[in-house]
Amino acid sequence: MSPIRAADPTVPKSVSLLAALSKDPAVSTVVMQCIVDATQDGLKYMHKHAGYTRVSNAIDQSKKDLQRLPALPFVTYFHHTARPLADGTCDPHMHIHMLLPGKVARQDGRMVTVDSQSMYHEAKASGMIIQKSLRDRMSATLGAEWGDVDPHTGIAELKGFDRDLIVEFSRRQTAIMDWAKEHPGRYMDGTAADEAADIEAAGSRWAKGEREWLDVGQKATRHKKLESLHYDELRERWQNDPRAEGFDANQFLGVVAAAAAKEGPGLAPEAGDVFALLGTVKNKWTRADMVEATVGLWGPGRGMEVVSLEEIEALVDDVIEQGCFQITEDPQSWHREGNLRFTDAITLTREAQVLEMCGVKAQHFEITVTRAWFEQQGLRADAARAMTELAMSRRLVNVLEAPAGSGKTTSLKALRERAESQGKRVVLASASRKALNEARKKEAASEFSTIASVRNRIAEDRLDWDRNTVVVIDEAAMTGDRDLFELLKAALAAHAKVILVGDSYQLQPVRAGGGLFRDLSEQLPWTQAFNYVWRQKDPEEKAMTLLMRDAQTESQMRKVAHWYSTHGRLAAGDQRSMADAVVRDYFDAVLEGHDVLVVADKWEKADALNMRIQNIYTLTFERELGYQLPAAPIGHNQEARLHDIIMTLENNWDIEVTADPSVTHIDGEVPIVTNADRWRVVGVHDDGSIDAQRLDDNARAVMPPEYAKSSITLGYVGTIHAAQGGNADVGLGFGDAETMHRVSAYPAMTRGIVMNKFYMGVKEAGESEHHAEKSDVEYEPRIYSDIEAQAMFHAILKRDDRESTALSDAEAALNALARGDAHENYARAFGGIDPYVAQLVHTRAERRTEWAVEYAQELAERDAWEQTVEQAQDRAHAIITQRERDRERGVSRDDDLGMEIG
Repeated sequence: MSPIRAADPTVPKSVSLLAALSKDPAVSTVVMQCIVDATQDGLKYMHKHAGYTRVSNAIDQSKKDLQRLPALPFVTYFHHTARPLADGTCDPHMHIHMLLPGKVARQDGRMVTVDSQSMYHEAKASGMIIQKSLRDRMSATLGAEWGDVDPHTGIAELKGFDRDLIVEFSRRQTAIMDWAKEHPGRYMDGTAADEAADIEAAGSRWAKGEREWLDVGQKATRHKKLESLHYDELRERWQNDPRAEGFDANQFLGVVAAAAAKEGPGLAPEAGDVFALLGTVKNKWTRADMVEATVGLWGPGRGMEVVSLEEIEALVDDVIEQGCFQITEDPQSWHREGNLRFTDAITLTREAQVLEMCGVKAQHFEITVTRAWFEQQGLRADAARAMTELAMSRRLVNVLEAPAGSGKTTSLKALRERAESQGKRVVLASASRKALNEARKKEAASEFSTIASVRNRIAEDRLDWDRNTVVVIDEAAMTGDRDLFELLKAALAAHAKVILVGDSYQLQPVRAGGGLFRDLSEQLPWTQAFNYVWRQKDPEEKAMTLLMRDAQTESQMRKVAHWYSTHGRLAAGDQRSMADAVVRDYFDAVLEGHDVLVVADKWEKADALNMRIQNIYTLTFERELGYQLPAAPIGHNQEARLHDIIMTLENNWDIEVTADPSVTHIDGEVPIVTNADRWRVVGVHDDGSIDAQRLDDNARAVMPPEYAKSSITLGYVGTIHAAQGGNADVGLGFGDAETMHRVSAYPAMTRGIVMNKFYMGVKEAGESEHHAEKSDVEYEPRIYSDIEAQAMFHAILKRDDRESTALSDAEAALNALARGDAHENYARAFGGIDPYVAQLVHTRAERRTEWAVEYAQELAERDAWEQTVEQAQDRAHAIITQRERDRERGVSRDDDLGMEIG
């Protein structure tokens, strides 16, 4: 019976180091016992909320009821170390591997499978409980004091622990990076020399299907763990390590009492604090989310007693009772615990107010224009129709769905020109400065601002919007609901028109609570959409990108997956084989003269690919030049060398940017150093500063050493988020086949103009974030067939995790109830959904019906007006033509009097 995935709890690095470097062996014994006891608390929670199997419902066989299991028999392994490096040394890294058999005993003794979805849903909450319990137990037994707890992860380090020491004893990732830097460009001996020769030979001809670059980096640094050594012997080695010189464990022991006396004990969070935390990242939440927020906010670990699991559960129930509004029906026997969702009054009020704003109309919102005018500006018929509707709209809130590569900035430029001709100004705001820079290049607006700067001006009462302002919010689907709400309120107060532009099928807001743009797009009858893609050259690919975006049925998803598979756009295999394939295809495309953009779902993959590509370039340049390229340290434990492509990760207003004289900027100002900008290294200085030239506008800047180390990485490959808005001739995407969702795959597959290809990596058995359990058997690549790759891509398309609003979820739940059996009394009429929520949903549905009728009337009036305009234009044209003819005959006609004179 193969095991299913379970948790691998890891303790904070400072805890591992405290146990390893303390001279007193009793300290390590106590730390290990605290870890074991804390893990038991987490497993107890897991069993209570996720210890289920599924059985067929007695009445409806299509449903699977949850049935509690008597126990979850985890097999656990306590490890003290990270995997040793090539020199045989290893670092402290306490963690527990927990395996769960594929089948466990049910109450009647029958062996059944465990519901893995329930376990996945509760995994983070269980892990945060382990971290909380560990802090409490170490405070109570060792008097340890803790630093600030990250409320989103529940992790904290020992207070005052040297960060540099943690980095020094965390060499596993650094060792891999060092290998990537040194092989084959620096130390080409032994097998590395053979690899270098192969790479050199392939430099002029990268043949398809050959494995020119075997990714042996991970294997080169994998060695058998030193678990055969007694932990005391390992501790002795670590304590004698030069890196541990001067470390005194006593400074972290017995300090919590003094801290509690000075700063007060760690208290349980108030309900308002929990809602405030949840409200910053979500619109609605499950009970597991409540557990995570409660544990993450619970005191700084100064209590002298261990908070029990029962106390945590009781507080969560109390918080739910105090201020949660249930938005889904009461759980049925087939519902997992994550099916029950809640929200708070602030979220409901915000969504209700936005609903009211959507009903605001005013004559001055209208920008008079005809569809023909937009077509004269070069827009296609569908885009011209959409932009005409947006311009002529007398609504406060307007929405434009613009798929990737649909030409939205060109269309917005035409709208700006028309608005300015009628005395209006167009202000474009976006959460992404990169999006602002792109819009500025295309002259899509009169003014440009980040949403953060707009909110600052709102807070300081310096916002200068008025009735002649048209506010365009770009990348609105990636903007948090709270930001959108504040901008809509400001526009309402200033009587300014708002146009939300975005794509609800692309990336969602990061920890900002999204779904509002999608909800407005789906609810407002006057939502406009572009249905043509300009970016891709292949007509079939144009159609497939839109179908991939919009696919709702199984047949549509299968059609998309089949097309990409049969056209050579999909590859699947183990992580190393796919990384190797990406690098090979990257250089194939480069040698064919294409610009290439590679994106990955995580920085871990992006960093590895960046280092691999850099090494090949370095080998080529150094052999041609005959000397070693200068380098400067940058972020992610990398180096930037001469001619490298780098990417900036943070906006910076202090770095001076010099414009290329041949490039004209609309407002005369060269854009600042911006997040996700890509640059070419043109100079490296001894102090670590870097001379760089931006790829898109050839502007130059000198990156200071401090900024380079913290906010620059290699730019051959970026994450999907970092590359949002970028495009190239060839787009290559690399992601995890088992965890990736459509909202990530869709933008990854639309970066390329000539070709897009996606590589799906599958983790090897035993692979974890800590290390990979490997035997001495030599690595064998695993490449999946085209049919298997197609099935994996189909599974990715089915994972639609787009965010939605609380009222949207509530409406879906109420509609589902309405299709079921009638309830017996009013108390159960909403199936447990809060009556206030049900009332808001009812109002929402009524408004939607009213708006549909209103919009239909508006369209009829507009069509009649356009017809009248066309008739008047035809009549005027006929009069002018007749006058010209009469003039040729020497005759003048007064049309108004109907008299002939002269």
